[in-house]
Amino acid sequence: MIFVGAGLASARLWGQIFLNKWSNSGRTQGPPLLNMENNVKKNIVLVLAVVFIVGCGSNKKETQKSSQQDASAKSQQYAAQAMQYLRDKDVAKAIRSFDMAIKSDPSNPEEYILLGQVYLRLKSPSRAIDTLRAALHVAPNNPEIYYMLATSLGLRWKEGDQDKAIEAAKKSVEFFMQRQDQDKFKKAVALLKGLTEKVRQK
Repeated sequence: MIFVGAGLASARLWGQIFLNKWSNSGRTQGPPLLNMENNVKKNIVLVLAVVFIVGCGSNKKETQKSSQQDASAKSQQYAAQAMQYLRDKDVAKAIRSFDMAIKSDPSNPEEYILLGQVYLRLKSPSRAIDTLRAALHVAPNNPEIYYMLATSLGLRWKEGDQDKAIEAAKKSVEFFMQRQDQDKFKKAVALLKGLTEKVRQK
């Protein structure tokens, strides 16, 4: 609102100065001055319209940014609660808090990853798989998600999981290599080799 107000005042001042200049210049007689005044008025209207549009756009972006920050802060609070519940060995409440964290800010892949880890520790690979697949919609190039997804599919190992597990492991290797994360790259390679051997043994 301050920006818009300043723009309005500036536009009015500019128009008044311009009119005064032409009124005192000796060109005050005849149609040319009338035409000039009309042009000035049109220009003032145009400037005011531009100022109004720019001001509204700025306010809308600020509102969206503030809303996203609020959602992120709320998500972090739920995640912190979940971690405390895990330390207290209250897994059920931890899962609920992670769910609330994800609902508050669905764009943050970290909460999906943490929840997926909880399901893996509970030996619930199917739930982990569902959570991690949802995470890939948010962060399709995240190697940690692919690594955990490959691990979860390897634990469940139902019909059709074999190829998907190997594909996820390959993605994990690829993205860790792009990150130049040597330690995690080696772990991803080891996982891929283990899954490949498991398929051959079958």
